[in-house]
Amino acid sequence: MKIAPAFSPARLAAVVPLVAVLLATGCVAEDPPDPAEEPEGSGEPAEAEREAYVPATRFDTSAAVTLQREGSKEGRIAPVALHEGTVYFTDSTTLHAHDAFEDKELWSFKTEHPPRHTDRVTHSASLVETENGPVVIGAIETQASAEGTAEEKPHLEVIAVDAESGDRLWHTVHESESGLRLAPYALGADGEHILVRYDGVRALDAKTGKAVWNNPDIRPYALQGGAVVGDTGEVPSELRAVSADTGEELWTVQDYDEHRTEAAGTSGQPSEGFLLPPASADPTRSAALYPAGSGRVAFVAGEVRDWTAMDIQIKGGLEPEVEYGTLLLIDAETGAVEHTVDTTPEADRPQDRHQWGDSDCAYDGKDTLVCWENTEEEMVGTRAVAAVDTDSGEVRWVEEFGEERPMIDVTGVGQGALYAEVSGEPVTLSLEDGSDLATEAGAAPDLTNGFIAVTYGEDGALTVHPVVG
Repeated sequence: MKIAPAFSPARLAAVVPLVAVLLATGCVAEDPPDPAEEPEGSGEPAEAEREAYVPATRFDTSAAVTLQREGSKEGRIAPVALHEGTVYFTDSTTLHAHDAFEDKELWSFKTEHPPRHTDRVTHSASLVETENGPVVIGAIETQASAEGTAEEKPHLEVIAVDAESGDRLWHTVHESESGLRLAPYALGADGEHILVRYDGVRALDAKTGKAVWNNPDIRPYALQGGAVVGDTGEVPSELRAVSADTGEELWTVQDYDEHRTEAAGTSGQPSEGFLLPPASADPTRSAALYPAGSGRVAFVAGEVRDWTAMDIQIKGGLEPEVEYGTLLLIDAETGAVEHTVDTTPEADRPQDRHQWGDSDCAYDGKDTLVCWENTEEEMVGTRAVAAVDTDSGEVRWVEEFGEERPMIDVTGVGQGALYAEVSGEPVTLSLEDGSDLATEAGAAPDLTNGFIAVTYGEDGALTVHPVVG
């Protein structure tokens, strides 16, 4: 199915003033632009009537564009952003925009200070929807030079650019205030604020980029429903949510026994609307949080010890018999569990069930969370994949690839589609029922917006394909 590019009232409001300026250019003289405010590059993308494909199932390899960025010794990938046919990406000093259809750079903006690191990923590009339309955010860690014996302190530089016009809206520099520094990334916009992960979570004024508040006591994962949800980054870690408006704590889980008593009440049975237990009481194990749309986040129990998994399941209203694979859909603003899902597939061998805890998940941006077994070592036997409806909490399908169907290597998720490779050949699967949508897909991208798709390569390379079906 093809979908024409959306033109929201917010985006219309951003374009009307620009149209007015253009109509008036014959009568009104304008001051020459400040060279310091002008981006490097060739300006506006070429006009073209293009449509988005949702779900995106096939990709044109003959028209692929490869962009080279700095690599990372750890092999980590700096997030990129997509808007129609444009890909936005960063390196250690610059935010770039590249028209993938025309294969030309549109603009680039540099940081004020030199990079703090060149061999690590401490930068990102993201697209946030503000009240005035889509804005590209480049978040880059830099380091200002110090005089004398003063300590050189790390800084967060944030560059905001109008995605429609390519005009730089603002560029602000913020000194690090906490020892807990994360790879910087814009989580999204909420009302008048843009929320950025760095030394905890920072709220910046969406119009000026000035700091509004900073909460260093959370390691944020998702912005949903007016709440920033994450954990404390400690061992053992505790789940926490803060208000996107004020930065004040909304809920946290500190004392399991207290919350268990509140949940059980006088009957001794779990009730709906209770808070979560700690993410993991064992520092050698893991759990994860993911955005899940509609004001929700998904808590996926990692490979935890039996008694911790049992606690999680009791809190989720399950009989504590299933040791792994528990997934909880949570109201981000209250911490209440809305749905509890057991996604563990039936397995004859204990190691298959054990491996399920080592998984990745992704939200498709529509209504599905998909999780799959993941390991750095070569998979032997089967790989489980599960798709969950985030609105109803129902499991759409669970399959052990490697039994009746061949083993797949999952690469990414798009609206309604799962991208993977079978023996190195790209395939596209449906998130509705797990069936094949395209067996000659051309590429197995990491992400797509229906216009273009991006595949991450080695040493920072990006390959961008037009979507053709």
